[in-house]
Amino acid sequence: MNEPDNRKYRSEAAAVAARAAAAAAWASGLFALVLCVLIIANHVQVTVAAPLKDESLAAMRKALRDAPDNAELRDRIRTYDLLARRAFFTSQSQVKTGGLLLLAAVAVFLAAAKTALELRRRHPLPAKCPGPGESPAGRSAARRIAGAGGGALAATALVLSLLSPPADLLSRGVAESPTPPPGGKPPDPFCAPDPVPPHAWPQFRGPAGNGIAVHADAPLRWDGPKGENILWKTPVPRPASNSPVVWEKRVFLTGSDPAAREVYCFDADTGAPAWRHEVKDVPGSPAEPPEVMETTGYAAPTAATDGKRVFAIFATGDIVALQMDGTRAWARHLGAPKNPYGHASSLALFPGRLLVQYDTEKGGRLLALEPQTGKTVWDQSRAVKVSWATPIVVNTGPRMEAILNSKPLLTSHDPVTGKLLWSINHLGNDGEVAPSPGYANGIVFAGTENVTMAAVRPGPPPQILWKYEDDIPDVSSPVATDKYMIMANSGGVITCLDAATGKPVWRQELKEGFYSSPVIVGDRVYVTDKKGVTFVFRISDRYEELARNALGEKVSCTPAFPRGRIYLRGEKHLFCIGK
Repeated sequence: MNEPDNRKYRSEAAAVAARAAAAAAWASGLFALVLCVLIIANHVQVTVAAPLKDESLAAMRKALRDAPDNAELRDRIRTYDLLARRAFFTSQSQVKTGGLLLLAAVAVFLAAAKTALELRRRHPLPAKCPGPGESPAGRSAARRIAGAGGGALAATALVLSLLSPPADLLSRGVAESPTPPPGGKPPDPFCAPDPVPPHAWPQFRGPAGNGIAVHADAPLRWDGPKGENILWKTPVPRPASNSPVVWEKRVFLTGSDPAAREVYCFDADTGAPAWRHEVKDVPGSPAEPPEVMETTGYAAPTAATDGKRVFAIFATGDIVALQMDGTRAWARHLGAPKNPYGHASSLALFPGRLLVQYDTEKGGRLLALEPQTGKTVWDQSRAVKVSWATPIVVNTGPRMEAILNSKPLLTSHDPVTGKLLWSINHLGNDGEVAPSPGYANGIVFAGTENVTMAAVRPGPPPQILWKYEDDIPDVSSPVATDKYMIMANSGGVITCLDAATGKPVWRQELKEGFYSSPVIVGDRVYVTDKKGVTFVFRISDRYEELARNALGEKVSCTPAFPRGRIYLRGEKHLFCIGK
């Protein structure tokens, strides 16, 4: 073939390649345009329609406030809310996938368009004759305008696809939102696992398990020995260090000694015993209970209630569910936990799940049980050692996560499936882990004495933002707002850190140590020392003590704060504090 024929062949091949590249550019550009429109339309729809604040759900919530004892309505709200939330987050996941596809489509479009232009410049094709009123300069300007508009559209869609959904679209609205501290937003993008009435404190450290009340109404001052603002006190038959849980007119505790393990129900208004249930004849339970330290006992874990049943677990490995009238719904044996002190991890709630952190010397497990029957929904093994911490279930933005503190890992699990979402080695193999995690403003706070307190941004991958090594608690759990992280240790030191940086804000030394965990109510923090004195101070950049209230009994539990009252367990009595 002669040279002119070669040039002709190359020119024809280049023309075919240029047309193919142009076709790819058109196809990818059209695909990107459709994705842009869908992403922007979805963002507008979510913002305007607010799927998690549906009018039907809002109407049901209003009806529940008028009829708080309507169990059927409460169940409908839980089901509707959970389905709406799953649909919403599935939609958001699809949008993020769309954003990645948009990036790919734009990349293909740019590469194909550049290839087509390069081939045409090297091997010019016959120019198209301008039509009436057309000019090459006009076409060039139109292309520039179209290109700029398309780029702006793609950039807008890409940004919207990568943004997290607005925080107000994630709020549940069934329970009240936490009262924000002065000059700040709510201490947590609060997302209680279940609709919780304001006169309830359903699990260890409150509705979300993170030590934050959903109201700002709690007594400021009382005096146990003098009876000031003590509505009633009643003896508790058997000792224990677990905390009260409350559901409207009922207060629940557990107690134990080597002879028996029991669950107690008291009338919330009078303190009169409503019923008493001995946990025995559990299939598989050993005839002799395991050895535990006397200070821990067999009933260290705090019970939990969903308003239909109360759940309790003991150091024997027995777990029981009782109806609200005290009759047994189910009971089972999880295997005697081999721990040097005894089992102390409390129960946590999520719709359709009762979560049990069961970390022993034989290895760790996180179980989800069906609340109605006690059957295992899933059982997730964990590469951790013994722990006495309690899970918290929080809304991290795109999803709900069950977060567990243990040795050596801080882990997050999907509370629906048990799947491990992320983990980070933040404690090493030193120390014994009893404090539960804190959570606020998208940050997890977890640590233990003699190791460190760490602030971790959830993953994947998780990121340690800072570490702090002084005055870390060995039992008491931290609490946080968007600005501050507060902890109290068994040496009697309360420390306030900057939540974002971990730098000390203030440090207060007191005479007695703390086993009780601090609780935020409005703009105040309540924390009770081992002698039973509750310190109330303002959330602020300095220690501003508002009250110092003596109970008259030793205390190792964390108080319950349903609206307007405080229920506090002393060494021998249960106290109701109010006006």
